[in-house]
Amino acid sequence: MLEKTTRSILEWLNYNVLVNFINKFPDEIIEDDGAQLFEMIQHLTGKNLQVKAKFEGVNNRRERILVLHKQYDDLIRLLKENGALLNTIRPEYLLKYSDFTSFQKNNPSLHINSTQKMAEKNFRYLSTDAWVTLFFQILKIYYLGRVTLKNFKNVPGTPQDKLTIEPYQIEGSNLIGISESLLLRWLEIHYEKEKPAQPRRICNFDDDLRDCHIFSAVLQSFVGSNASKAFQ
Repeated sequence: MLEKTTRSILEWLNYNVLVNFINKFPDEIIEDDGAQLFEMIQHLTGKNLQVKAKFEGVNNRRERILVLHKQYDDLIRLLKENGALLNTIRPEYLLKYSDFTSFQKNNPSLHINSTQKMAEKNFRYLSTDAWVTLFFQILKIYYLGRVTLKNFKNVPGTPQDKLTIEPYQIEGSNLIGISESLLLRWLEIHYEKEKPAQPRRICNFDDDLRDCHIFSAVLQSFVGSNASKAFQ
């Protein structure tokens, strides 16, 4: 599952963001000290974050690891201040394995099991999971965050009688925010448009969308009942 997710992320980055394509996620981003991640944030926000590490004057590997660790620590803090859910991520999980073991050795007070060296296989899983989580949280706050109630009402193809949104339809929670709720409501609207006799409450992006009936209805809503013609 994780491998499939990283492949999807890789394709999205290459198609939408990166000037220079990469072949492996997150391996090449790790090797490039997170450069592509900052390129993604700049693409989404139009801003250069000031937390990006500067290695001028860094004379040894230990110092370089500390500078890189601080970059990731500052980035995580900044993203959390903007609404990202990143409490499960340690900045050292974003380092490459050799740097992680060196950091762990030189900073034992930061690790409960500092006397036990983490196996590379276990670290790779933690690291990949951390990079995947980081990627999706950046998308959530800087990309999905553009979906607002004001923008929602200006989306072409939405029936006028459906533009009124009740508070219960967009109430956020610990798992789903207002932007996600608006997307779910948008799916509901177009499903109801095509199947008025079968109204359906859509509450999440996994179980409720698994049978693809919702996507089929949305396609029909925009391209007509013979949606297959749109893909010929």
